[in-house]
Amino acid sequence: MLFCCQEDPIMEKHIQAHSSAVLSLSFNSDGSQLASGCKHGSVKIWKLGEKWTCLAFKDDESAVHCVRFTPCGRLLASSSGSYVKLRIPDRQSDYWAFKAHSLTIRCIQFSPDGCNMATCSDDRSIKVWAINRFNKHKFLYSLTEHNNWVRYITYSLDGDKLVSCGDDSLVKVWDLNTKSCMSSLEGHNGIVKCVNFHPNGYSVASASNDNTVRIWDIRKNKCVQVLNVVIGSVNCLQFHKTGKYLACAVNDGTLKLFDVVDARLAYTLHGHQGQVHCLEFSRDGNILCSGDSIGKILFWRTNFKQESQRLLSPTVILSQRDEWPENRHKRHNIQIQKKDLALSAEQKYRSSSRLRSSRSRSIEQSPVLVATPKRLPREHQPPRLHSRRSSPPKNSIIRTNHCQDSPKRSIGVDNQQSNQSIIKIEGAMQQMLEQMALLTETMTLMEKRLTRMEKKVYDSIG
Repeated sequence: MLFCCQEDPIMEKHIQAHSSAVLSLSFNSDGSQLASGCKHGSVKIWKLGEKWTCLAFKDDESAVHCVRFTPCGRLLASSSGSYVKLRIPDRQSDYWAFKAHSLTIRCIQFSPDGCNMATCSDDRSIKVWAINRFNKHKFLYSLTEHNNWVRYITYSLDGDKLVSCGDDSLVKVWDLNTKSCMSSLEGHNGIVKCVNFHPNGYSVASASNDNTVRIWDIRKNKCVQVLNVVIGSVNCLQFHKTGKYLACAVNDGTLKLFDVVDARLAYTLHGHQGQVHCLEFSRDGNILCSGDSIGKILFWRTNFKQESQRLLSPTVILSQRDEWPENRHKRHNIQIQKKDLALSAEQKYRSSSRLRSSRSRSIEQSPVLVATPKRLPREHQPPRLHSRRSSPPKNSIIRTNHCQDSPKRSIGVDNQQSNQSIIKIEGAMQQMLEQMALLTETMTLMEKRLTRMEKKVYDSIG
């Protein structure tokens, strides 16, 4: 698919929202309201439009590590110490509070249907609660396999899975139907501060203070990309709705937008004067807001063209030695199939030669379509097969239209013609493989040069 040219993201507005660090942001379902929470305990709800209005709530001095709208926008949840507070976001009213954990709550998330709420805390536990339409809560169960503080949690789009991360450097995937841990993903060398599900439902991004962002395939429990931020740890991240871009809030005061399809840094957004602690995309993906350590919130227009608004998945970037064994097996099988197809084509050529020499029957032959792999590195070519097969593999594509049934094998064989046919086919295939390998090497060199150029540009700007 061809993408139209698009403008760079631009900053549309900035506000001095709080007198202390902005720790959390949340859009409501239609993007008309934005909630923010700060280090000194205040929660503000901003009504966006031609005339901006603000509702401010200050309940105590505990830091508000998380604010979160329900999927329908009916309620706003916020954390305050070990308590969860629920309030109606469109009026100045009292809140409903309950003690959810024994220590500080770091994150609150609602399930996609809005019926359940999950919380995580410094007490190393994740708790799931039921929230009914009368704003009543009920404890359901706990998930307790982390060995340190749990920093962040997020639901999958179908609501069947939950991903968590924490100070034990682990990313854990939970099956909410069985209430058990499906897998623990290891790879980060520091505290994992944030996780986020890709819209495809099986890719997960995690941010750490080891200056890296990792993208995981939870079907294989493998890391498929490692994105190096170079300077500063990543405090928060979120995928764009199309799945093509991943936004990261970095301690160096920048926002970085990674293109996970091309596995490269696409944009670096400057504007904050302090560390960027949080960010949030609007539901339609047109607005990205970010909050920093001096209380400012910046609003960015993404300018992603509508022609590119389709779901894209992260590209798998793995070395040969890290490649999954089943993929290596499939690639080897493709090579064997290609050799079998060549031998089958050679047999058809010999059969038609014998028919023409005997003039016993007439036969009309159709072209042979050979399915070849998209990329086949030279070092992984299998040894040539000298055995001849009577029929091609099941997955191969061969079309023939015979006016009559093929005759039985003739005893005489023209060895010279068959040898020439094999040599021609093998020579053509070898040339194709060499060209593919050369293209692969060229692309690798171009990617390395692009990385060096981006680093030089970054150094010159910094």
